[in-house]
Amino acid sequence: MELDDAFIDLVEGPIVSTWARIGDEVEKVCRLAGAPLDNACAIGFCLDVNAAEATEGTMSALNAAIAQRSYDEVLSYLARHIRLA
Repeated sequence: MELDDAFIDLVEGPIVSTWARIGDEVEKVCRLAGAPLDNACAIGFCLDVNAAEATEGTMSALNAAIAQRSYDEVLSYLARHIRLA
């Protein structure tokens, strides 16, 4: 799976909708814990939550990208192209 515009088009919707559902709670927990929340961390939370409920195509694309590169490289790419926090 290439890290390109087609990849972003496939995974952005599920990530953004997951953040819309969990973002307020994640921000609240981080604030209470005194933990910083940057964009990459927000996307990481979404990937973890999304793993249980994403469509097969989305998870397949994410898993393929991670298998070809690494979780950190894919997360960094997503954080540069999708703005959540």
